[in-house]
Amino acid sequence: MGIVAWLAAGLASCTAIVEGDAGSGPPPSLTAPGAAQPGAAGSSGTPTGTVQPLAAVEAPAVTAPFRQLTRQEYEHTVRDLLSVGDKVAERLPPESPTGLFTRNAFDRNMNEQAVIAYEDVARDLAKAAVSSDLQKLVSCDPADTANLSACGHAFIDTFGERAFRRPLTVATRDSLLGLFDASLRDYGFAEAISLTLQAIFQSPYFLYHVEASGSSELGPGATEVDEFGLAARLSYLLTGSLPDDSLWAAAKAGTLSAELGSHVNRLLTPERMGSVAWDFHQQWLRTVDLRSVYKDPARVVGFPEEGARNVAWEQSLHDFVTYVFGGDSPTLKTLFQSDALFLPPELSALYPPAPRFGLLTQPALLAKLAQPEQSNPVKRGLFVLQNALCQKIPPPPPAIADKAKAPMLATGMTTRQRYEQHSADPTCAGCHVAGGIDAFGFAFEHYDEVGRYRETENGQPIDSSGHYDKFADAARRQPFADAGELVERLVGSAELRDCMSALWYQYALGRAVRAEDAASLASLGQDFDAEGLDVRQLLVDVLTNSRAFRARGKEGSAP
Repeated sequence: MGIVAWLAAGLASCTAIVEGDAGSGPPPSLTAPGAAQPGAAGSSGTPTGTVQPLAAVEAPAVTAPFRQLTRQEYEHTVRDLLSVGDKVAERLPPESPTGLFTRNAFDRNMNEQAVIAYEDVARDLAKAAVSSDLQKLVSCDPADTANLSACGHAFIDTFGERAFRRPLTVATRDSLLGLFDASLRDYGFAEAISLTLQAIFQSPYFLYHVEASGSSELGPGATEVDEFGLAARLSYLLTGSLPDDSLWAAAKAGTLSAELGSHVNRLLTPERMGSVAWDFHQQWLRTVDLRSVYKDPARVVGFPEEGARNVAWEQSLHDFVTYVFGGDSPTLKTLFQSDALFLPPELSALYPPAPRFGLLTQPALLAKLAQPEQSNPVKRGLFVLQNALCQKIPPPPPAIADKAKAPMLATGMTTRQRYEQHSADPTCAGCHVAGGIDAFGFAFEHYDEVGRYRETENGQPIDSSGHYDKFADAARRQPFADAGELVERLVGSAELRDCMSALWYQYALGRAVRAEDAASLASLGQDFDAEGLDVRQLLVDVLTNSRAFRARGKEGSAP
């Protein structure tokens, strides 16, 4: 075991719940594993503008572990602290999300392999930072041997609190000072700084979002999160890294809660909104799947080879999302109805101008939701129902697993004709016909397996018509002729509005939506509708007016 491996041994127990506050008592790594749990609850659903007073939280909190830094958060944080660490995320254990997003506290746990990986990365980061520019890390001259102890102590005080995103507790500081002093005596100044860095980067105070309670009670089981926890929540959501100087200063001065709205607006520039939206969409759309999309070579003659093609598709989708959310109209209408299409040079000649209806007709998404040699109405229909309307669709029963497979290609038949077996088979019709899977999927039949527009298939005209009779608004239940008319039905529907507002709420809070959130989500959806389905304003509402974003559970509780 390495000289600082003993510090990592406490990581596996960071989901434990103990008494005490994260701002006092023994720290969760350097002297004791485990600490009090963070949390949040509820949402006020109040109109936008200034920060509203927090009303009492009615629902009790539930137990949850600390939320760990995601791999990207880890990489961004060490890069901002040390100016080294590019691509370090690739060396860390991947997230295994149980839901759509990787920020859920329940989704990651430490094991022996993970501890080893974090120890290896911490060692390499520390050595790289010290060897590249030790003078940049510390405030003294490393050649001034008379003052090295004081210099190391000052480094711990300043760097330590920035790395942990909160002031050091007495116990934490004493542990780090002890490690530094012993290392200085035995190994010299540079190595002492390196070992101290390694200890910091293996501490749960660094690896987890450790939060403390503020002074305000918010009801049974919940209190307002302290200023440092609030700063970290806001910063990691909007920048993916630790608080900047302005946020840090406000947290230290105790003014952040009162100034929250101004900091949200300062940070959430159009460019930043585009970046946040892309992070959301990468997870919501599972764009990682694009890297392994395979197409029959005979169907993609003239396209780049597979790796380059898949990268180009993802770039095209990225450019569309950042165009929508980094522009003047970051609304659901723009997202789902814009005719914009951004194609990298290697794809530009392969997609002639054709009707496009926003996100659902972007080539990358259409290609992902298709077979290697044909379109797949079931995949596309399920995506709309599950990802855009938040419907829970059960998997097909094992008894009909064979019927759930994509039908074989047939000369002279369209994809729709081959898939319409579902309407004649009572074991399939309940979900595929009555449930809307096929109707939504057939709407996109003008787009083939790589998202190219087509008017015919196998010499027959495309039929992309359908209807969905489960919209709450009766006017939206009328038949639609194609993807364009379907998208018109979707945009502005209560179902799409409520689904998207719930997804952004979940993404911002870093936890799944619970039954207790129902009233808050209803108010949030109404405000979203009144604000023209502006997603940026929706996010501002969640951050500034939501009790959930600014609350944590009392000890032994969580959001």
